[in-house]
Parts: sequence; C-alpha cells; structure tokens
Amino acid sequence: MAIRFIDAAKFLSDKEVITVPQLQVIFKESYFAARRLMTTLEEKGVYKYAGGLEYKMVEGALDKYLKEEESEEEKLRQHIVKLRESIQKHSTYNEEEDERLKKKGLTREERKIVGTYSSMGLDVREVIDALDIAYQYDMMGKRFGTMAIQMHLGVSFAKAARLHDALMTSGKLMLDPSKPTFTKVCVTEEELDKLKKLKSKL
Repeated sequence: MAIRFIDAAKFLSDKEVITVPQLQVIFKESYFAARRLMTTLEEKGVYKYAGGLEYKMVEGALDKYLKEEESEEEKLRQHIVKLRESIQKHSTYNEEEDERLKKKGLTREERKIVGTYSSMGLDVREVIDALDIAYQYDMMGKRFGTMAIQMHLGVSFAKAARLHDALMTSGKLMLDPSKPTFTKVCVTEEELDKLKKLKSKL
C-alpha cells in the first residue's frame, strides 16, 4: 500500500540528506514508487537535488509545509461540520422505519445514518461499500470516482453516480484542494469501521 506524502514527509523530518534507494528501503517500495515520492518531495520544496544520488532537505520548508497542511485540514474539518449539520437539519424522519431499525439493535446515531441515506433513495449498505472503496483508493493515492464504484460494486453508471454524489453531499468525500481532479476521504479508519459494523447489522 502506497504511503501518503504527508506521512512520508513527517517520517523523513530528521533526515537532512536522502537518496531514492534509501527511500526504497525505508518505505519498502519499488524504485519507481520511491522515485515518484522523491519527485513530490522536490515539487513541494521539501528537498532539493544536491548532486550524485543525494537530495538535501531545504531548511524550514517542512515546517512551512506542515503548517499549510494543518490549515487545509482545519478548513476541511469546518467544511465537514457544516455539511453534516445541513444533512441533519434536512433529513426526514420515518417513525415506522425507525421502529423497525430499533428492533434490529441499531443505536439512535446508526438509525439517523440509515434514515439520511434512505431519504436520498439509497441503500446505506451500498453507500458504505462505496465509501470503503474510496478509502482504499485514497490510501493508495489513486484517483477515485463514479467509474471506480461502478467497477467494484457492479452497479449501473447512474447508480454509481448517485452513490458518489451521496458521499460528496454527506461530507464523507470532498475534492482535494491540492489536487483538483482527486478526492479526499473525510472519515477516519475508526469511523469507517463503525459504519462497517452498522452494515453487518442490516
């Protein structure tokens, strides 16, 4: 599984000089993956070519980058909070359906999640599956979209598009501000595990 750039940068914070072969060893990646990571480190201004095989860390560049990243994360958190508040405000309540879910042992929070996606005309199990795929793509640094949902879940393009839209609308997914053609998953692994447990109850 490819390592995220931000995690790599933090891990390398005490390494003033680095080479591509060293990146291969440290992250147990192929030469091409290590080369791509080195290119990204150069593009972000964290390291610069020093000659031979060596790249030298640019003084202060990593701290500056991490501060900018924290600022982006804060904007992302605020965006998620607003989206979730909006969804809760506009979600419909079906007493009969709520009672049925209560008998299945679902908590109030889990029933609200099911109700939110039901009000969009979607099966929450498919939404969770789509989110799981998005999470895996995000971890691998791969571009995620409607086609990925269609391919992995075997649903129609229209259904895949609705699932993708639901993930965006509910704040589970958003466009990556640093890579406009990529998406960013806005849930933690722990939150995803909770959703998978919810799916197992249905």
